[in-house]
Amino acid sequence: MPGENLNHADSICRGQAPGFVLKDCVMVLALVGRVVASGLLFWALADHAYAYFAVLRFVVCATAAYCAVLANSRKDEQWTWLFGAIAILYNPIFPIHLNRQIWSVIDPVVGVLMIASLFLMPKAKRT
Repeated sequence: MPGENLNHADSICRGQAPGFVLKDCVMVLALVGRVVASGLLFWALADHAYAYFAVLRFVVCATAAYCAVLANSRKDEQWTWLFGAIAILYNPIFPIHLNRQIWSVIDPVVGVLMIASLFLMPKAKRT
């Protein structure tokens, strides 16, 4: 039945499936967010309408803030500060206005940092 798959997926994300922990959903969300944000950051080097950059700011800020909270919960001070600074830089509510040439350097650097964090950021310990 169609509803059974939805209930099974819901139980997995709630940590009720055997061998699955709620931390896994949190980590998957952080991983997908960083991959999507880095893709948007690299694609920002092409010409786009202003709306693209508004979406970019929202996605990168939300992802960085989420990762900063995760890093802080693990007492990882360096990643907390790095993701916090990225969240402030890409804040869509109080945007930092820089010219196109500066953003064309910052965007790929932040994209590389997002990808690097997938490999360098310490993994959560399973309990």
